[in-house]
Amino acid sequence: MEDRAYPIILRELCTGCGACIEVCPFSALHLVQGTVELDMSVNCTYCGNCEDVCPTEAIRRPFLVVFEEAAP
Repeated sequence: MEDRAYPIILRELCTGCGACIEVCPFSALHLVQGTVELDMSVNCTYCGNCEDVCPTEAIRRPFLVVFEEAAP
């Protein structure tokens, strides 16, 4: 079974502006008590739209891609 990567939402940085909710093509994000939460029942493909529009960087990828030069 493949592990899925989901966006990490830092509640302490979220202002509840709703920009991420507007750009989510799967309606996977919702405001709950003034901050955004991911609905885990929705098939989030983590397209990155939410992270791209977040003005406070409250949504982040749970991984980092590092490119390394190939050996000669």
